[in-house]
Amino acid sequence: MRTKGSITQLVRKPRPGYILGEDGSLVAFDETALEGLDLREIYIGDWVEYEELDRMEGRRASRIKPLIQRGGKARIMNFDFAFTPLVETAKQLFLDWRNLEM
Repeated sequence: MRTKGSITQLVRKPRPGYILGEDGSLVAFDETALEGLDLREIYIGDWVEYEELDRMEGRRASRIKPLIQRGGKARIMNFDFAFTPLVETAKQLFLDWRNLEM
């Protein structure tokens, strides 16, 4: 199953990079999981689509593809993921805080 998320930490050998999934979980990845991408082409905050592997040592991403292409041809390929559960939670916390102030 394909999942969407954003890059939160880049690969720095020997440490893996991490993707914050739509469900709020951190999923590790390494350079071999990038599909059609060079490590120098991704940035923190980039939205990607990936497949999650459930391994004994933790959650891992594979077959990572960008949802936004850069370099003169920048275009959003799919933006229905913009309001992830994490964003919705942050919005609700803000609204709750505002109600306490009143």
